[in-house]
Amino acid sequence: FHVDVIYKDGELLNVSVSDNSNKKNLKTIQFKDSLKLLLGSLSKLAKTFDVKSGKGTFPFDFAKPENFSYVGPTPDYKYFAFNGKPLISKEIYNNLFSSNWSFISELKAYNIQDCVVLYNILIKFDQLIRSRFNFNFHNNPTLSSLAFSLYRYGYIPENLQYTKEVGKQKHLKSLIDSLNENYDVFVRGSYFGGHVDSYIPYFNSTNKLLYHYDVVSLYPYIMKEYKLPFRISQHVEGNLLVSNKELFDTATGFYKVRVTAPSGLNNPLLPFKNSKGVVIYPEGTWTATYYSEEIKNCIKYGYKFEIISGYLFETDFLFTNYIDNLFNIKQNTPKADPMYHISKILMNSLYGKFGIHFKLPTFGVYNKEEIESGEFNDQLDLENGYYLGNEANNGFTVP
Repeated sequence: FHVDVIYKDGELLNVSVSDNSNKKNLKTIQFKDSLKLLLGSLSKLAKTFDVKSGKGTFPFDFAKPENFSYVGPTPDYKYFAFNGKPLISKEIYNNLFSSNWSFISELKAYNIQDCVVLYNILIKFDQLIRSRFNFNFHNNPTLSSLAFSLYRYGYIPENLQYTKEVGKQKHLKSLIDSLNENYDVFVRGSYFGGHVDSYIPYFNSTNKLLYHYDVVSLYPYIMKEYKLPFRISQHVEGNLLVSNKELFDTATGFYKVRVTAPSGLNNPLLPFKNSKGVVIYPEGTWTATYYSEEIKNCIKYGYKFEIISGYLFETDFLFTNYIDNLFNIKQNTPKADPMYHISKILMNSLYGKFGIHFKLPTFGVYNKEEIESGEFNDQLDLENGYYLGNEANNGFTVP
């Protein structure tokens, strides 16, 4: 047997086990984590996808080694909880009560029921994806990979598509660049998470109304309404702000810059990753890489920049068709319909896919002798005489 593993950020995304004994009739079984594809608890997903045989109940707080062989009256209501948090009402508990309750039998029935519910959810999910998008998601281990595949399958702008002939077959290709390692490292230096601040709400007026606002589909809105970079057009050296201000004002790109932040800002705008890998929002002066549009915005608030070097990009409306279609489905579908949930999660899952590393680590399963005699960037002891190993010669270490 041959085993291939996709292992990222400490989690297994996909395990493929192939029987290589018959090359003409290769058989492969894939194991995937459904939580990476359908976000949410099983009970909520069962309601969303209208699976009638809903998730069962089990006294998790009763699941201790000394109770594994228990047979008797149904455990007390307080045990039908998870870390002390009740999972069912007392009315439901009363309907479950039995004088001949078996821990092992109930656990087996509970696990079987979970598998049946998840199976039916996945079947419905598969049917909906096929009927709405004419697409088979079985090769997609995560929600973001499914969103990316759907985008490539039917939503790349026509002006960025071309056909390439390979032998007698024609393949649809895209002008959207996949950055090589050197470009990826440069651009990735500007890639940070969102700036999140926590505030304690305070309102003590009895004569006024307090309004709370929420932004609907903020990321999808940006993806739809703004041109985004898709291909490198030019490498620049030197301070464009001095040598060619017009080009800086009109071009989109990523620049390595020396920053001088204004003092006294309550909420500094630009992030910086310090030597310990911690993201901070500092004052003072430092050197880092940023997206051109962030630089332009920060200039309005008193930041000073000296451009050292950078890359300019061509831009276009890359995601308008994708967002329009999914937003239309969401807006015209009742919230109780599974397609409402599907359109929402697909709309919010594509953006991050474009920020992943250009090359994922490849893991295999090795015995102890192979681990000791080989060279591996990373390894994980499976505690059964075998290890997950990322061979050093694949040129990539798990971040």
